[in-house]
Amino acid sequence: MLFISFACNKDKTDEAITKIEEYPNDIYLDKDAWLPGAMTDGFIQAKKNGLDWKASADAIIFDESGKDLLHVAAYTFNQYETTKEALSFRGMVLTPQRYLPYTNEDVVYPKLINTNFSRWHGDSCISTNLPQLLVDMTASTNYIDVIRVDTVAKIMEARFDVSFISRSSEKKIEKMRFSEGYMRLKIKRF
Repeated sequence: MLFISFACNKDKTDEAITKIEEYPNDIYLDKDAWLPGAMTDGFIQAKKNGLDWKASADAIIFDESGKDLLHVAAYTFNQYETTKEALSFRGMVLTPQRYLPYTNEDVVYPKLINTNFSRWHGDSCISTNLPQLLVDMTASTNYIDVIRVDTVAKIMEARFDVSFISRSSEKKIEKMRFSEGYMRLKIKRF
């Protein structure tokens, strides 16, 4: 189990450690409602396993091997502003088109978009990194449609539907689906 510690109030740290020790097998629950954070650079919204979900997000252009590629990252937070979830789409070209989500950190293929969803469990100052969910390649509705990229106005929009799957050490299968997804983001250059 990995613990990430942040500089913070000792009482809150002790409280978080006590909670983790009391509930060492406590798992991430979809009923938890995390906060989207400041949406000055844009947002992503969707139904996450059927429930409304919204996250603050940004879109950044990176020059990768002489080609401009767009990376999108969205985050939710708890009341202590600790990151709880991260959804990312990496490697889009700057034109509208449909992509197929997949999970592979090292490779970017045309028409495939590297897609990841990570979660952290814990309160205030102590967080536990939960197993990363991988794109469920057997799901029939996986897609990301980039519907607008305006490099003059520096805006991008997309719709998406993507399913994730994870197998824990106990061989329990966990699934998560983002449906009816929509993003509207300011584009920045790295």
